[in-house]
Amino acid sequence: MADMISDCRECCALTSRMRLLVAMRQTVTFFKSIFAAAIHLVGKVFRGNFLIFASKLPDFISDESIVATVIGHFETVRAMNPTLTKRHKNYVLRYFGHYLANSFNKKTIRREILKFHHQYLREHVVESFYEQLLESESLLWNEIIDENKYTISLAQNLRHVEGDLRLVFRQNGNLMYKIYFTIVPGRLINHAVNQVLLVGLIQGAREQSEAIRTATRACRDIAPPYLLIAAAESIAGALAIDAIAGISNEELLSKPAESCFFDYNKFWETFAVKKKGAGFYEIPVPIPQKPLEQINVGHRRRTRRKRQFKSRVAASVRETFAEKFLKMTLQTSTDPPARRDKFDSNNMPQAGAAASTPPARTMQP
Repeated sequence: MADMISDCRECCALTSRMRLLVAMRQTVTFFKSIFAAAIHLVGKVFRGNFLIFASKLPDFISDESIVATVIGHFETVRAMNPTLTKRHKNYVLRYFGHYLANSFNKKTIRREILKFHHQYLREHVVESFYEQLLESESLLWNEIIDENKYTISLAQNLRHVEGDLRLVFRQNGNLMYKIYFTIVPGRLINHAVNQVLLVGLIQGAREQSEAIRTATRACRDIAPPYLLIAAAESIAGALAIDAIAGISNEELLSKPAESCFFDYNKFWETFAVKKKGAGFYEIPVPIPQKPLEQINVGHRRRTRRKRQFKSRVAASVRETFAEKFLKMTLQTSTDPPARRDKFDSNNMPQAGAAASTPPARTMQP
């Protein structure tokens, strides 16, 4: 009996030490992040015009107290995957500046979105999700057509602030198009659903117009950005997200040259949707399609072939994403309709027929 009591005490002591060690690691990570934030802000002073920096400083601190800023930052760090924060310490600082859309002009809103995105993924994907995406792009679909290999892959987006994940379309390994997206609370963009997959950027590769036209013809006249949206729809369905939101021209963070401008408004309106509020378009998941009976008889066969091809691509993306990344308890049939589990952002644990090819917006290498 005495031995059992002794063993219990040793077990309790070991558990306490482990909890203390975890708390210490979290504290160290937190202060490293705070230090990195300070370096980041000081760097802005010395790299740019001090007066410009000083004029923007109130944006960082005016919408909440310093104590609230520190606590909020700590909670954001805790929400993120340790692999991500260890390898890319400055990543957590992306909400200190422009992020996703022009209307997200408060630091508290940007931080809430970043925290929500990572907490939502933590609830739905496996622990190795970030490690896999940080190592390389994860292939979700590939097909050889007319001796060219076409692929769609998923990757973590670290350098740019228009989204936290990216889907890329390649021809023979060469980048043709990419989109950036983040999972955001629906209420922040006036959407009724709990969570939305927000597409913050659609970008074509520079000087690849001819290759993009070749890819479009090979893919049954479906342009690459429409295939990427179909892939995003599949990921949204797998993650129980009920809507895709598209950024408008007015909300776009970076303004490209006029010669390579991508018309976001025109693109989203090809899905027969209109803006929700001032700056975002909303598309339900699954994306509705016009009934074949309402399509001109002479175009039905072509439309059917396009839809069959797009469905094949979407099914591959959905099945591969679920197999690689979804938690076993959340894996369901990969056929629509998707699961519609609700995610409460206030109770989160800490720890269609395609249009013609749109104009390609140029991409910096």
